[in-house]
Amino acid sequence: MVLFVPLLMLLGVTNAASITKDLSPITGACFYNKNSRGCNSFMGYFTRNECCRHGGYFVRSADRGQLFLAIMINTYSVTNCENSCGIDYCEGKICKSGDKCIMRENDSICSSDCKCTRKQRESGPICVRNGPKYRNMCDLHLESCLTDTSHTLVPCSKSGCDRKRCGRRSCILNQNGKSECVDKVRSCVGEVYKPLCGVNNVTYPSLCHITKAGIERGREIYVAYEGTCRASATCSNVECPHSNMVCVKHHSNSSPVCLTCPESMEKCDNTKYNTDEHFCLSTNHHSRNTCYKDYLSCQNNVFVEVIHSGMCLHTVKLPLQNL
Repeated sequence: MVLFVPLLMLLGVTNAASITKDLSPITGACFYNKNSRGCNSFMGYFTRNECCRHGGYFVRSADRGQLFLAIMINTYSVTNCENSCGIDYCEGKICKSGDKCIMRENDSICSSDCKCTRKQRESGPICVRNGPKYRNMCDLHLESCLTDTSHTLVPCSKSGCDRKRCGRRSCILNQNGKSECVDKVRSCVGEVYKPLCGVNNVTYPSLCHITKAGIERGREIYVAYEGTCRASATCSNVECPHSNMVCVKHHSNSSPVCLTCPESMEKCDNTKYNTDEHFCLSTNHHSRNTCYKDYLSCQNNVFVEVIHSGMCLHTVKLPLQNL
């Protein structure tokens, strides 16, 4: 399983904007490792020459969202990665206004050379042999263009509720990462009004209503805290309903979420916490043990949620902005 980088969270970083900063055009992100997908294991902000002296790999222009995940998740790879000590193929290359020069293994291109068509963007998920599941054909095209590589398409395998047969019942992906058949909730009429705020920042009149909404969308809606959702809500003014709960910040919007914390990392090693298949988290990385997720969330004051079953959809973005 991929673990979070605790230092980032201990510093209170919960969004990409707080990680990135204004840097000179010659400064970029330096990483320890490089693989076929890009650079990972963030080292720091350096110029290309400084990164070379540290024996690292350089990204001169990185998407802010990619950079956030790369710092947060040690094995997350950022595209447009180059050998900091190699030939600078972008030196002297002229791209039109708004474009960025993209370094590849043996040459460079302008970012506009990798544009997608509407048909590629609307293709739906795409799978390749010995590779990840892409969000659509556009993402596959972008990665092939950015890295100058080719892939063989294969049919995507089914996962989660797509593989389950529930008959007259409904299938739902719960926050433990498991797909299960549950009874449908026909009506919540007559339920006592006891509002709950979901992690989607929607107020539900009762537990019945939030359960019904989760079943209808096929994914459990986690209760962030009791009461109506408030724009002013923070962990300092939200009271969690149980003594073994702590309040943490949602990784994407910093809203408060009450979470039950596992006692220790060792407790998570119990196989009862393992799922039959991978599930994808809101940080766009996958796992098979929600106990680890919750323990690290509590330790680092950040909440991530289960988004869908199966491996995460691989997304690729053009580096259109400086760090």
